Amino acid sequence: MTPIEVEKILGVANIPNVIVVEFRSFILDYMDLGLVDQLNLENIPNYKEYLDTATEQSMGYTVLDNGKPIVCFGLVKFWPHVAECWLIPDKRMIKKWKFQFHKGSLNFMEEAAKELNLHRIHVTVDKDNPVALKWIRRMKFSDECILTKYSYSGQDMVMYARIFDR
Repeated sequence: MTPIEVEKILGVANIPNVIVVEFRSFILDYMDLGLVDQLNLENIPNYKEYLDTATEQSMGYTVLDNGKPIVCFGLVKFWPHVAECWLIPDKRMIKKWKFQFHKGSLNFMEEAAKELNLHRIHVTVDKDNPVALKWIRRMKFSDECILTKYSYSGQDMVMYARIFDR
């Protein structure tokens, strides 16, 4: 999907000063990140390079409001028909856009699943992050299991998946 197509899917195509661009990791340096995302950047070796490579192989985007990043997100294809979703919000900007972004995210998942011919998109969420857990459930993802000591820091994570009939 091109950034212009993603603008339409997210419903921001006609909102002045809001654009979608392809993700590049340097954008993270201009964001007010939440604690978990900040710790990931500080503690996971080559995390930015991983995200850049994932974007090149699959898809990754950043939504900007007057040049300020709202959110970065994308999908990484694991193998045919299966992908993992990732998302890094700016903790202040996402509050302003949370309703628009939620509706747009639902549309994006549907369109990405069609374009990539996916029957599964999954994501891991920190078991102790109630905001992320609530949001992923609203995105029509179902919890599958607890991944014990899954993160680099030994945190338990919850595996969520959204299944698509194809």
